[in-house]
Amino acid sequence: MNILTVSHDFSLFKFRPDSTMIRSQDRYYLPDFVDSVSFSPVVWFRCSRPGKSVEERFAHRYVDSFGYGILLFPELSESVQGERDFIASALDFTSIIPLQTHPISDYGAFPAYKPLKVTVNGHTLLTSPPHPTYDRLRETIAGITRFAATRTGDLIAVELSGHIAAGRESKIDLWTGEELLTGMLIL
Repeated sequence: MNILTVSHDFSLFKFRPDSTMIRSQDRYYLPDFVDSVSFSPVVWFRCSRPGKSVEERFAHRYVDSFGYGILLFPELSESVQGERDFIASALDFTSIIPLQTHPISDYGAFPAYKPLKVTVNGHTLLTSPPHPTYDRLRETIAGITRFAATRTGDLIAVELSGHIAAGRESKIDLWTGEELLTGMLIL
């Protein structure tokens, strides 16, 4: 399973291996070679069938559920040699994807009646960030599968905001309505 990450402005997509994924996490310990970390809340979509060069008009048939999570983006220190972008994208436990899913049929109405809220240390940073429309989702799936094949179980994670800086002792929580989806403390 891969995690295909799409930037919040849809200008870039990257792959993260499943070793970066964790379903729930209370603490994230910054490795010594990480200078700082930022994060972005994501809405993710589960691929329900394999696809390659999927036409936009059929793309909605390739996802069956969605959910919310958090992606961490470590900034590596100069001491790390080699492919810094690869190391940062493949760092273990930096894709927090809870098990809770919702059927794709609920996607259009969901943000309206259960708005997403992002808090850091109890302070609200984001409330109801713009979500990709169905048309944008179909366009994204068609664009990704033009260059890479998707498999059943792959996740497409669309960032809902630009990267937000976080530091040690930052407590990040993700809520839908009054329900806590996931949270973590960066140490």
